[in-house]
Amino acid sequence: MRGICPICDAVLGFGDVEEAEVVVCSGCGTRLVVEEVKESEVVLTEAPEVEEDWGE
Repeated sequence: MRGICPICDAVLGFGDVEEAEVVVCSGCGTRLVVEEVKESEVVLTEAPEVEEDWGE
């Protein structure tokens, strides 16, 4: 399976991957979320920034 980074257009190869899994682009280091897995194609989007929760 393969996917394309939406940030740098790098082609990423995957073995076994599931929807909602977080992966890191080997080209630019961006955290990506697997949105959809279609036969041999993986649809990726940029993962949202995680803001620190100070217990508020």
